[in-house]
Amino acid sequence: MRCRICNHIMIGEERPERCPNCGAPPSAFEPAPRELLLAAEAQPAALSRRKFFATWGWWGFCMSAAMTAIGSVRYFFPNVLYEPPAKYKVGFPNDFPIGEHVFIPAARAYVIHVSGGFKAITAICTHLGCTVKWTPDVQEFHCPCHGSMYRADGTRFAGPAPRNLIWLAVSLAPDGQVVIDTKPPRLVEPTEVFKG
Repeated sequence: MRCRICNHIMIGEERPERCPNCGAPPSAFEPAPRELLLAAEAQPAALSRRKFFATWGWWGFCMSAAMTAIGSVRYFFPNVLYEPPAKYKVGFPNDFPIGEHVFIPAARAYVIHVSGGFKAITAICTHLGCTVKWTPDVQEFHCPCHGSMYRADGTRFAGPAPRNLIWLAVSLAPDGQVVIDTKPPRLVEPTEVFKG
């Protein structure tokens, strides 16, 4: 059926009481040409407000549920910050010549083999954390960044560094390797020697 007033096409066998578009009475209806009926049936139905909100409501619910599920699964795999080990195996006692300062890059420390055993001192400058270099001709540690200088026993005597270098605890592993602890639970004195 077609409304003669507004040209609205009504699909279906039933004759409505009024035109849904303009409210015209049934006397304004006439049979619609077949081409117009086929074209009207081919057009997609208009999305009603109720259907629109129901569809988006379900999408929102599904997205919230998915995000909750992802968060729940992620909970079982915590974001852990793994720190480097505090203890380093640096080699066997025979690997260190007596009287020399051997730099261990992984630990940022020097291992010193003295006549009575082993000592270890950190190579981290107490100013801004640069790596100090051992200068054997003057028997001092020099920081290449800002010029801090330390004596052989680690005491600061020049530059902006606020503290002395830290002596590290030394021990022997069960397999016979020398182990240095970069985070000692106690302060190690410069005169303390590990007899390995």
